[in-house]
Amino acid sequence: MKVCFVVSQLFAWGKYGGFGSLTRTLGSELIKRGIEVCAVVPRRKGQRPVEELDGITVLSFPPGSILSSQKLYKSCDADIFHSEEPSIGTYIAMKAMPGRKHIVTSQDPRDNNDWKVEYSYYPPHKKILFPVYYLYEANCFVNISIKKADAVFCQAKYIIPKVRSMYGLTGI
Repeated sequence: MKVCFVVSQLFAWGKYGGFGSLTRTLGSELIKRGIEVCAVVPRRKGQRPVEELDGITVLSFPPGSILSSQKLYKSCDADIFHSEEPSIGTYIAMKAMPGRKHIVTSQDPRDNNDWKVEYSYYPPHKKILFPVYYLYEANCFVNISIKKADAVFCQAKYIIPKVRSMYGLTGI
């Protein structure tokens, strides 16, 4: 069995956030259990297109070229694609590999009010990139992919109602 993580970061190459930490831990534990693991991520400074990290094959694409990730999902050829937080990457992975299982774990769902608050805290020099971050996680393609996923999970019980409301889901 092979699992591919669809994620925005992988706790390396200068990016150290929660999604990346969780994915790196999960991936390395799956490898210990004999499961092959890859991850597709936006490339960071100093990162090569293909890297090995704790046994995880990390495939990366230039950040401004999200559509090029489609060929990476195909080359990964995984049985299961696991999105660590829904994003446009979830949609692209589904388009690239429609006959495979696609699951999503929502960890930090952000509705429009959350995005407004987040924007207000961005330093002025980063506000210019804000629309890119927003569109990566919040667009009609993300909504479509959530509804088409084979399974949707929430990391915490208290966010289930929010995720249901945001995506019009009935069962989580």
